[in-house]
Amino acid sequence: MRSMRWSAAISVVLIAGCGTSNPGEDNQPTSITPPNVTGTVAPDAGSGSGGTASCPLGAAAYTARLGSVFTTQAHDLVLDAHGNAILTADAGTTALSTAGDVLFAIPFGSVAAADRAGNIYIAGSFTQPIDLGLGTMVPQGNIDVFVAKLDAAGHVVSAKALGQCGDGVESLAVDGAGRIAISGTAMGTLVLSATGDIQFQLTRSGHVAFDSAGNLVLVGSFNANENANELPSPGTDVSWGFYMEVDPTGKELTSRIVTGNQVYLTGVAINAQDRIAVIGKTLGYAALDLGVVVTVVHDPASGRQNGGFVTVFDRFFNPFFAKDAQLTEANGVALDAAGNVFISGATVGNTGLFQLEAVDKIDAVGNVQLLPFGGVDGDGYGVAVDSCGGVIAGMDQLQQPSPTSPVIGLVEKAEF
Repeated sequence: MRSMRWSAAISVVLIAGCGTSNPGEDNQPTSITPPNVTGTVAPDAGSGSGGTASCPLGAAAYTARLGSVFTTQAHDLVLDAHGNAILTADAGTTALSTAGDVLFAIPFGSVAAADRAGNIYIAGSFTQPIDLGLGTMVPQGNIDVFVAKLDAAGHVVSAKALGQCGDGVESLAVDGAGRIAISGTAMGTLVLSATGDIQFQLTRSGHVAFDSAGNLVLVGSFNANENANELPSPGTDVSWGFYMEVDPTGKELTSRIVTGNQVYLTGVAINAQDRIAVIGKTLGYAALDLGVVVTVVHDPASGRQNGGFVTVFDRFFNPFFAKDAQLTEANGVALDAAGNVFISGATVGNTGLFQLEAVDKIDAVGNVQLLPFGGVDGDGYGVAVDSCGGVIAGMDQLQQPSPTSPVIGLVEKAEF
């Protein structure tokens, strides 16, 4: 399966900066002023209040509400080496201790990653000069992209403007050697050296993760009109999913197109044993082939017009199983050392069939369990699991049960 190819080949390219911007999308403030975050700010933030990842690290459950009310709020959630939760949202980046106390908050960053040494990485876009604390960065073109490395206390260690089109920054990952992958809809996917130099660039964008060998896995979706000769009706507005893997030089190892009506691959996670979990959703009933076929439920009577799914692979993309995740949305994914998969998303709600935030657990052999977690009107956007079984989930909580309601960022931690 390592030799699979697709007709719209993914190439390694250098893409010029963008020419136009989408006002209001991914734009970052120009100075460091902490966003409005409710909670207790822990003393000596990040210097040890999170502790090391040793039990009973996961014993402290909490609920934290973050920031002001926005029309959209939450974006990304990762754990640092101490088990602290790093959240990115419209208000910027916030770090929460293992007890839910605020460690630091800065108004920059729309995606985040962390390394084993305790460093935190954030990335986002900017349309005017900004200073993250190390000097002013001036955008190249109308909207540029920055990547910054922070220490555990939230101090900026390094920052760099990439001179790339910054529309739609989607995901960020860092490998054991400090190499960084950043992906966005306009720039594609870049892999940077530990010093910030561009090593290679892919035309496709989506969600990224590194395995233990430094190979990069990228999953996402694209308009199938790019492959119009393969569509039953050329010109049909159809979304297809894809996954691919490239080695540390950018050479393709594996790739696959996942066809269907509307297929969106929305996340990827890789654990220390190089087990790979890929999640997604599709509209309506579908049998999808991701190397193994998964049938996704369509139940209009319950309001389930679309369904989330997960496929788990070994390091060579041989599939272990594929499952309907029993969710309407599958937006965030995490894998623990035992091979259990955790998915944050939503189920159908009770009031007017609006969505309720939900978290699934799929064990190492594919048994699906909906966890008694969240249940607020809204949608889950990220999930992580610590070394002691503590599950941390981020969500957009609706202020009232209406799709047009403003939302607030909510983080919950629990053990199951």
